[in-house]
Amino acid sequence: MGEGTYWTQAWNPMTGCTPISAGCDHCYARDLLRRFPLLSGSDDYEEKALTVRLHRHRLALPARWKKQRIVFVCNCGDLFHEAVPDEFIWRVFDEMIGEHRHQYLLLTKRAERMAAWVAGALPTVCVDHMRHIWFGATVESAEYEWRLDHLGEIARAGFRTWVSVEPMLSIVWVRRNAWFPDWVTVGAETGPRARECHAGWVDGIEVQCRRVSIPVWVKKHPTNPNPRREMPPELAEVFGSHDT
Repeated sequence: MGEGTYWTQAWNPMTGCTPISAGCDHCYARDLLRRFPLLSGSDDYEEKALTVRLHRHRLALPARWKKQRIVFVCNCGDLFHEAVPDEFIWRVFDEMIGEHRHQYLLLTKRAERMAAWVAGALPTVCVDHMRHIWFGATVESAEYEWRLDHLGEIARAGFRTWVSVEPMLSIVWVRRNAWFPDWVTVGAETGPRARECHAGWVDGIEVQCRRVSIPVWVKKHPTNPNPRREMPPELAEVFGSHDT
């Protein structure tokens, strides 16, 4: 695992996306697909590699992994992109529910569709069978804190939630209407085009989380040479078995 990485396995039953907000400007997944277009099922090194594609042959991959893993679901795409049909989302969830040995991290910038899909497709009875699935939303700046409202709907239904403040482009308040996620991750933008991230912004996230005992994972950065690597116990147990 690379330094700062909090998952142990990527799983891409779909790939591709389209920019939706400021956090997409220097998307690492877009650069990754350009460098390795076969990840998207294409041998085209141009924009075709970024097209939303469904890879049904990859759906059964979690069943083949013998060791328990923290799985980042669609780190080269957005499962809740408008081009992904509900039926395919259900196929992904069916696999995750069936292969419950692993912990699954979902992350989207389309939190409104994720919340609507959960409300319409997942009965409350499913909650106990989905404690290993973490519903996450990216909130890169205060402008997109409204995504937390949709994530809160999912949390109030009993599902586990997390927030990724990455790339962090402004101060962000992760509390919404007395609701907090189960986990928060924070990271500054990296690379030659990286936008500035103030140390005070990161400190603000840490203070918010400490006050309510929420674990926070802060990636290493020049403004933050001493990162925090906190995880919920369920994730920490799996991560520790790989972090050797």
